[in-house]
Amino acid sequence: MTERIFFEQDEIKITSARAIFGEHTHVMNAITAVRYVELKPDRKWPMFLMIFGVFCVLTTTVIGAVWWSLQKTKHVVLLSSSSGEICAMVAKDESLAKRVVEAINEAIIARSGQRRNE
Repeated sequence: MTERIFFEQDEIKITSARAIFGEHTHVMNAITAVRYVELKPDRKWPMFLMIFGVFCVLTTTVIGAVWWSLQKTKHVVLLSSSSGEICAMVAKDESLAKRVVEAINEAIIARSGQRRNE
């Protein structure tokens, strides 16, 4: 059986047999599900700092605003198997994370189709 590639970019490679994230390789046969999660940053402290800056000094408002703008949403790919759930990757690029999830889903579907044909 040849290994079909569903996705490949930088250190991420999703095939019909494996999901590779840098140095970590996960066997597709062990993966039962995949999902996408968005981790929004906790912005209460930058908000507090900006409000405090209005009452104190313009400088603290600028620091709070810069801090706020530097915080980015993280996009997470979680893999589920019979042994639990594992974080496979965290990316700042939403499109990349969603394409990886899609590729793993395609690989899971292809794997189940091959089992029926065997």
